[in-house]
Amino acid sequence: MFIVDNSTYSPVCVFGYMRPKELSACLAALAENYGARLTNVTVFVDGPKNDSERAVVSQSVEIASSFLYGRFQSLRIIAAASNKGLGASVIDGVSASLRRSQAIIVLEDDLVPTKNFLEYMNKSLSIYERHSVVGSISGFGCSLDIVDQYDNYFHPRPMSWGWATWADRWEKAVWDLSSEEALTSRRFKKRFNKGGGDLYRMLHSFRKGKIDSWAIRWAYSHYKNGWLSANPFHSLIDNRGYGKVGTHCVGRRPIPFRLDDGVRTKFNLRSDIVLDPQVSRRVNWYSSNLYKMLGRMWSLCRVPEE
Repeated sequence: MFIVDNSTYSPVCVFGYMRPKELSACLAALAENYGARLTNVTVFVDGPKNDSERAVVSQSVEIASSFLYGRFQSLRIIAAASNKGLGASVIDGVSASLRRSQAIIVLEDDLVPTKNFLEYMNKSLSIYERHSVVGSISGFGCSLDIVDQYDNYFHPRPMSWGWATWADRWEKAVWDLSSEEALTSRRFKKRFNKGGGDLYRMLHSFRKGKIDSWAIRWAYSHYKNGWLSANPFHSLIDNRGYGKVGTHCVGRRPIPFRLDDGVRTKFNLRSDIVLDPQVSRRVNWYSSNLYKMLGRMWSLCRVPEE
């Protein structure tokens, strides 16, 4: 059973698996957030794939248990008996949570939020709830070097690195693509890739069974519903999932970002839902196939750390 949060702070889901140290860092940073003691948190720990993983998964559960008292309004731990995979874990966990709440904030264990992450996410959820064109809120923002009077921008592509959404949007998500039409046409590819040049490639890989991604289906859901994602110019998320501990970021060059100082709690968020072409071009560069190819070359040429 999930505890209903009647405060102005939306509940948080944290997804963990085989990274107890990273989960500890994530929860410790979340516990230091303004509003943490007014926030209900549920930690989902995926089950082991085999006996050799059981001990490390148990460590993740133990880490989550160490945050049970005095850090949040409440904390629940849901440990899967067997491995579901990240995609199924996120979809099932968020779906269950949104049956009890109107909105949800989501983190994965390799993400470290700034101290004002909850303030930013909750304010954004409150402001954009009535704007049906906004499908999700992102806590991560690319380094854009663009001067703007506002603290956020909009983009067609949702980010999966610290994000939030509402129950009525999640209900419209498309998880089963088998009945979707024209997913191989040139017209669809061109339109879908307006959110980034790698989107169609990842969607094609998912449909071929090469990857198991909830995020590419969430991106497709934004495309189909005509949604935009609201993103901060200064990132509220430090993604530590690159390198040896990364599940989905191994061998990739990190997207550059400017981390927020975490001090401020007041944000000047856009009231007009518009796309800035300059912003879109820059964001799309970071998700282009060329940028990722250069990233692979960078990782091969990088001098290993001692």
